[in-house]
Amino acid sequence: MIGGLAFIMKKRRNNDLKNVVLAIIFLMVVFMTVGYAAYSRDLIINGFGKIHSDWDVHFTDISEPYITGGALEVLEPVIASDGLSLTMDIALTKPGDEISYLIDITNFSEMFDAVYMGATFSTNETTNFILYEIFNIDVGDRILADTSNGFLPNHRTVTVRAFWNPARTTEVPDGVTSDLDTTYEEIVTITLHFEAGTP
Repeated sequence: MIGGLAFIMKKRRNNDLKNVVLAIIFLMVVFMTVGYAAYSRDLIINGFGKIHSDWDVHFTDISEPYITGGALEVLEPVIASDGLSLTMDIALTKPGDEISYLIDITNFSEMFDAVYMGATFSTNETTNFILYEIFNIDVGDRILADTSNGFLPNHRTVTVRAFWNPARTTEVPDGVTSDLDTTYEEIVTITLHFEAGTP
């Protein structure tokens, strides 16, 4: 009987010890959970993006006109405030007349080459007596990125030419009796188109 009692007591002590150990583990888990909750914070990621555009290609200068025949510069050419287009007001009087300008196009971008994609000529007339063309630049030509930090920007000087349409030597608009005594005035806006290219 004493041996059975000792066995029961020993078993009870083991159970008590197990219960104490389990209670301690339970309390540790509870404290760790509460502690983690107390010291944890939500991770909030606030981000913003800023796109810095380094794309800066525009007209920077225009020469005095080069005049052939009876061509007239009605008003001086005007470069738009954004530098992206140029407006000329010219007049031609007869076949063989022409007027041309040297125009500087500058690439101030430090990251991108300017790849020429063509030009648009918008006029206030539809008679086709005056034609326009650009020299010294071809589609696909590049004005290289400015790697001099603004001190020596890369530029290209192009020639814009307005000339009498050679196909219109004898044809005149309705109501006009002579090509020789008539002045054909047009206002034209020239826009050169560029795309960014990697250097």
